Amino acid sequence: MPRTTPRREAPASPLTLLARPLAAVLTHLNALGFLDDVAGRSPSALLCFGPKTIIGLQPALWTGGVLWTRPRGYYEYRVITLLGVWAVQAEAEHTRIIVGTRRLHFCAPSYTPESYFHFIRREFEMYYGKDAPPPIPECQLYSALYRPGDRLAMRAAIENALRGWMSQQRGAEE
Repeated sequence: MPRTTPRREAPASPLTLLARPLAAVLTHLNALGFLDDVAGRSPSALLCFGPKTIIGLQPALWTGGVLWTRPRGYYEYRVITLLGVWAVQAEAEHTRIIVGTRRLHFCAPSYTPESYFHFIRREFEMYYGKDAPPPIPECQLYSALYRPGDRLAMRAAIENALRGWMSQQRGAEE
């Protein structure tokens, strides 16, 4: 019988290591769990994929969990909406939690439906780029500085903001 060696995971990137404290905050707030729940209740008029964890450095170090949605229909691939929860390294070693949306435009050289639907289920970056920082203030549904003592209240606010957005989408389809 051949001997097998245990698989070793690739070492984490420096950016991933820097973002670990922010990812821990999102874990404490159950951000990906809420996104997963909301994805399961998406309106029938929307295609909804994810959640997925993303990381970036601009305008400050941030990490987030996002869903990506778009209306159903052949020509509706041109723009997707990210719905997510971002943890942003704020001033004086505080973490800001932002719930909101960000629109991304299709940026691939061509659109082939078979390939698109194969890859879009797993990730959006191939077709819409990797630029997905936290949303601008006008697109924020909730924003607050993270305080561990307020964790349960923040969890409720995050869940309400995400469900409220999906309810708006459901209302728009009627």
